Amino acid sequence: MLNNLKIGVRLGIGFLLVVSVLIATLALGMSKMSALNDDMQTVVTDRFPKVVQSNEIIDSVNVVARATRNIVLLKDEDAIKKEVTSIDEARAIIKDRLAKLDESIKTDDARAVFNKMVESRTAYVESQDRFLKLVSDRKTEEATSYLLSDIRPLQAKYIDDVNALVAFQTKLVNQAGEDAIQNYQQSRQLMITLAIGAVVIAVVMGVWVTRSVTVPINHAVT
Repeated sequence: MLNNLKIGVRLGIGFLLVVSVLIATLALGMSKMSALNDDMQTVVTDRFPKVVQSNEIIDSVNVVARATRNIVLLKDEDAIKKEVTSIDEARAIIKDRLAKLDESIKTDDARAVFNKMVESRTAYVESQDRFLKLVSDRKTEEATSYLLSDIRPLQAKYIDDVNALVAFQTKLVNQAGEDAIQNYQQSRQLMITLAIGAVVIAVVMGVWVTRSVTVPINHAVT
C-alpha cells in the first residue's frame, strides 16, 4: 500500500516521523530538566539551609558553653555581665534558627528528630537558668559544681541531638544529589536512544523514497 503513495506523501510521512521523534526528544529533555531543577531547588532552598541553621545552633551552644565556663572563672563583675549578655545573644540566635526549622520541616521523620532536639534543649535551658540564678545569688561554688555535674551532660546530649538533625538533613542533601545524577544519566541514555531512532527513521525513509523514485525510472529506461 505504501508503494502506491505519491512521492510527496511519502516525503511528508518521513518528515512527520522524524519531526515526531525530535519533538518527543525535546519534550523529554524539557521534562527531565524541570525535574532536575526542582531537585536542585529543594536542595538549595530547603535541605541545605536546614543544615546551615542546625550548625549555627551548635555554634551558639558552644558560645553558651564557653560563657558559662568563663562565668565561674571570672571575678570581675563587668566581665561576668558580658558573658551573661553573650549567653542571651546566643539564645536569641538559637531561638530564631529553631523557629525557621520548625516552620520548614514537613516530613514525619525529620519532625521526630527535631522534636527530640527541642526536648534536649528545654532541659538544657532550664539548667542554664538555674546556673545563672546561682551566679546572680553569688553562689559561685555551687554554680561551679552544678555546671560540672548537671549542665555538661545535658549540653552534650543537646549537641548530639542537633548533630543528629544535621546528619539527617545532610543525608537528604546527598540523596538528592545521587537522584539528580541518576536522573541525568537515565535522561541522557533515553535522549540518545531517541536521537538514534530519529536518524534511523530518516535513513530508512530516505532510502525508501529514493528507491521509490529511482527504481521506476530505471525500469523505464531499460
